[in-house]
Amino acid sequence: MIYLITFFLCLSFIKIADFFKGSKVLFWFFTIIGLFIPIFLAAARDRTVGFDVTYYVEPYFEAAYWSKSFWDYAEE
Repeated sequence: MIYLITFFLCLSFIKIADFFKGSKVLFWFFTIIGLFIPIFLAAARDRTVGFDVTYYVEPYFEAAYWSKSFWDYAEE
């Protein structure tokens, strides 16, 4: 639900900025606010999102990195 609200807020601010094309200050003010809303949402995201990639992929990457050949990797 938060993503939907963020999307509509972002869209609203960019649409408001479209009305102020004549005024450069207001146009850039509303455009920057509209762009920073999803940036702040992404920054406030839970740190455990994406943990599965670290947990499952990292051992395979390490094994591939330290292997001298494909057969060494396959034996790991």
